[in-house]
Amino acid sequence: IHALHEIVAKADLVYASTGPLGQQLLKLAKPRRLVSGRIYAAGEPDRTAGPAPEGLPPKQPGEIRIGYMGSRSHVSDLEMIRPSVLAVLEAFPQASFHLFGSIAEAPATRAFGASVTAVRRVRGSYADFRAALNSMEWDIGLAPLRPLAFNDCKAPTKCIEYFEAGCAAIASAGVVYDPLAARGAILAVQPHEWLDALTKLVAEPARRAELALAGQALLRTEFSWARLERQVLDVIALACGKAAMPAGENVI
Repeated sequence: IHALHEIVAKADLVYASTGPLGQQLLKLAKPRRLVSGRIYAAGEPDRTAGPAPEGLPPKQPGEIRIGYMGSRSHVSDLEMIRPSVLAVLEAFPQASFHLFGSIAEAPATRAFGASVTAVRRVRGSYADFRAALNSMEWDIGLAPLRPLAFNDCKAPTKCIEYFEAGCAAIASAGVVYDPLAARGAILAVQPHEWLDALTKLVAEPARRAELALAGQALLRTEFSWARLERQVLDVIALACGKAAMPAGENVI
């Protein structure tokens, strides 16, 4: 922590991934200058799928795939929604549940029993990971986050990746995902609302399609690679003294 504070304090410019993270850094580490990005992740609508990862069974006719991808650090978040996922799998025989990434190897996921298909993480680049996720044919992507101050500083990257893969997304309501919900691209839910939201999306294919299309549209308008590239170049110009700091909350 001391090393991080030193780096932040001595940097010519600190580029925070989100506004809430920027505000925390301003309070805790006292940077000389700080700018927060309006976006952190980007996606490509209608991205071509890559080869299916090892351990992924072929999708069956009528199957509705529910998926969660993440690292082992998200076991607590996944545990929060486990009862809702298991209840939906019991109520809808055509639904299946997939875990993708290092979380699929976490011992805690054994609580899902035989109901889960575990697909190990991809060894390769970020592009390789995104291509693999796109190949999994998930209908619904889950993004649970426990209501913690630490989580409020995160970026909505998981839902951006779900949008790219063509999933309808359900996410925890709060600082991170509410802006996406306000644009009609996800279902944002409180901890006690996961079962109802999952049931709704499994039972209503038209609603799933509506959310998936809204997510892809948001990639085109607000989360394009061109926009992220422009933002990064603007930050570099600020660091080099070739542009003035933005007004207001220093969001670029």
